[in-house]
Amino acid sequence: MFLDHTISESTRGSRTLSNIGFKDNIDQKTFIKCVGKIEELQKKLNPPPDIRYRGFILVDYLYNNINDVAFMNLEDNIISRIPFVPISKNLDKPYSMNYSRSQTLDCFNNVILPTYKEVAWSQMSLIAEDVIPPLHVLAKYPSLGKPKTVNVVEHLRFLYENLRENEEWKKNWSEIFKHNVYEVYNWLEEECLNDEDLNLTEHIHPHDPLFINFNKDHDPFKSENWVSVRELVLNSEPSEEKYVNASLAKYPTMLKRAGAREVKRPNIEIQVRLHDQPSINKIKALDSLFDPNFSFNDATFIIKGERIKASRYMLAISSSIIVNDVEYVGDVEPDSMRVLLRYLYGQNIDDAIKRYRDTSPKINYVINRNSYFYDEVIEVCNY
Repeated sequence: MFLDHTISESTRGSRTLSNIGFKDNIDQKTFIKCVGKIEELQKKLNPPPDIRYRGFILVDYLYNNINDVAFMNLEDNIISRIPFVPISKNLDKPYSMNYSRSQTLDCFNNVILPTYKEVAWSQMSLIAEDVIPPLHVLAKYPSLGKPKTVNVVEHLRFLYENLRENEEWKKNWSEIFKHNVYEVYNWLEEECLNDEDLNLTEHIHPHDPLFINFNKDHDPFKSENWVSVRELVLNSEPSEEKYVNASLAKYPTMLKRAGAREVKRPNIEIQVRLHDQPSINKIKALDSLFDPNFSFNDATFIIKGERIKASRYMLAISSSIIVNDVEYVGDVEPDSMRVLLRYLYGQNIDDAIKRYRDTSPKINYVINRNSYFYDEVIEVCNY
């Protein structure tokens, strides 16, 4: 039994009471004896009704004296393995259907904080609200109340093997079930990002179907939507067999640490030169016009002794003119014919005329209705 601090502060009073069995000083050995006694009482068929309160007193003392030498390295200390921490014996629905604890107390190594409830509630006990570690304790021991990777993976396995087949969960708690699964994936992804040595293949077998990959429908209870890492290839295409759905692809580090393969696509940016292809084609066509050595210039117009070469193919595309190999034209000037051909090859009529204005100031198009060029000419005379 411990002395009240007001009595223990009195040297004479504390000495007298300690002589008859009261403890006026607590060291690690004394504290371990106390928590050991709590463990012994909890194992009895009828534990004392105040056993939870006794556990609360010990936890409170621990928090208030967390910096004492007696509690150094708490996470590795034997104290963390003795059940004296009050827990929540029941959870709210739907968790209450699958969470029930017969004992009142558990050890620090087997309790989780409320923030981790969704990722490990089937494997560990939820710490009671009145003994949640204060901030200064969590600052000193950040892993206190945090599940281990093996606990979280086993909880995921429980979701797949047990709750997935539960009719009550299927009927009424589908969204909460799915939320639990994705909370596990979130937790594992963060742990993998924070610990480069974390190897999930130590906990997940390559054939374990522990990953929801919605490719058929969005029913989280269908076995077809649960796959193993061997059935997943990151960065694959939707049309491919092992495509990873977008909702699962958000956890790439987790999947790779569990053994999923990845397609590494080259990070190449293709530079496409912007150009005006029709303009390029027109320029090339105009450059070939009149060229006597161009093999496709297979029509020759003879006008006033000048020979002007053009392509029958180009003329057939741009006009209704049917041209023989050699045509004798007698009703136009040679430059007027050149302007007309440039126009038929796609050049603007004004630009075509300007090209010959200096050498032929009176370029005109014949408007003689007997000419076979008449239908192709816009009536531009004496330009």
